[in-house]
Amino acid sequence: MFHWFSALGLGEFIAYLRSMPLASMSLPGWVFHSLPHALWLFSGCLALHAIWRSDSFRQEQFWVALIAAIAISGELGQAAGFVQGTFDLVDLVLIVSAFAIVQCYIVTDRFLKHPRRNWA
Repeated sequence: MFHWFSALGLGEFIAYLRSMPLASMSLPGWVFHSLPHALWLFSGCLALHAIWRSDSFRQEQFWVALIAAIAISGELGQAAGFVQGTFDLVDLVLIVSAFAIVQCYIVTDRFLKHPRRNWA
C-alpha cells in the first residue's frame, strides 16, 4: 500500500503522518494489523447489500458469502502454506465476526422491510 503512495508522490507526507503521536498511540496491535482486513470485508459485503437489496435474497447471499469465503480461504491458505503470508488467528476471528455482523444486519434489514416477501 505504501508503494502506491510513493508512486503518487505522497510517500514523505504519509511517513510524516505515521510518525505523529496519534498514529503511534498504544492501541492493541490487532487494531493496526487485523482490523483493517475485517473492515474491508465488512464494507465490501455492505456495498453488495446496497446493490442487491431490491433483488433476489439468494443472489445477494451468494455474492456476500463468496467475498467472505475468499477472505477466509486466504487466511486458511496462509495456515496451510499455499498463500504467501503469515497466518493469524486474530485475522480469522475478526473476518468471521465481520461476516456474522453483516449477515445479522442483512437478514434484519430484509425482514424489517419485507416481512412477508418470499426471500427466494
